[in-house]
Amino acid sequence: MFSFQVYNLNKEYSCIYNCENLSLLYVTDGEIQVFYHSLNKYSYVKKGFYSIVPFDEYSYINALNGDVKIITLNYLLIYTIANNLYNNLISKDYTNLPFSKNEYITQYHLNLLAKYSPFKDSSLSTEISYSINTLLYLLQENIRKAFDIYSSQTIHQQPYHLNYTNIKRRRLFDASVELLNNPQKSIAHIATEFGFYDQAHFTKVFKKYRNITPHAFRQRHAFFKHYK
Repeated sequence: MFSFQVYNLNKEYSCIYNCENLSLLYVTDGEIQVFYHSLNKYSYVKKGFYSIVPFDEYSYINALNGDVKIITLNYLLIYTIANNLYNNLISKDYTNLPFSKNEYITQYHLNLLAKYSPFKDSSLSTEISYSINTLLYLLQENIRKAFDIYSSQTIHQQPYHLNYTNIKRRRLFDASVELLNNPQKSIAHIATEFGFYDQAHFTKVFKKYRNITPHAFRQRHAFFKHYK
């Protein structure tokens, strides 16, 4: 079954949990903050930025000072329409992508697909297929220019499956977002809320994965936020 959904974030934040999906992000106004779990990095990007949250990735999108359109596409849809794009759907620092020079085209196709959203069907119309193909082609060109990747290279990826490791990654990501969003909440409280034994256990896991303690991570974010 093919599925996709287009939604808009404005003056709010959201988390993306991509299992058998990938998400395309297009900043339509202002500035947003993006935090990729596997890259352990958060970045500020502005209007015209067109990027991706790939398969098997968690991301935190903060649009309190901006506006971003997001389209989430399922695994089957990508595999059917653009399987040659798979070589680009691995974890990279996508915040290095150049800003889109096709603003009108990108927004036009996102708005067109929004009319059909949320979509779930066993077949795709020519109009929908063309719009998705166009958006993916524009993204692929951006990725190719940024990372010098050639579309003739193909890497086959297997669907994401939930297991205990992925559950731990999800908990760590959720706890990281909570550290960013709720500076008044104690680290001990966050640790137990998201399934860690105690603050010491949370700090040990956090430092092992992010090479920084939860307290330092929160302080670093507050520093950057203060000087933005």
